[in-house]
Amino acid sequence: ADTSGASPAAEAAAEEQEARGAAADEKNAEGATGIPPMSKSQAKKLAKKQKLQQKQRRMKRAMAGATAASDMVRDALVQATNDSSIKSKRSMARLGYVDDPFGHLFVRKPARRSPLINR
Repeated sequence: ADTSGASPAAEAAAEEQEARGAAADEKNAEGATGIPPMSKSQAKKLAKKQKLQQKQRRMKRAMAGATAASDMVRDALVQATNDSSIKSKRSMARLGYVDDPFGHLFVRKPARRSPLINR
């Protein structure tokens, strides 16, 4: 600013105004967040890191789905052991080894089991 012939207080105010303007320009160059702009190599590294993180998140979701599927298979296998045991009990009841008045409600078509199972 041209302050020739101005008072010393006016000169100081003009210098202060220039300093504030320079600081504001520097801040605007950094962006609204106050973070300086990154170089191209930094931007590439960041993009690569973000891509890797996305891939890891997708893998975690896929693994969670696989775990849920294996849990369902395990549950079905455990339930199948129940089906096998109820059929054996029904067979024992038909042969007179045990009294089971409700077995017919669980096994529609009774199967003959090996005598070894019935003892």
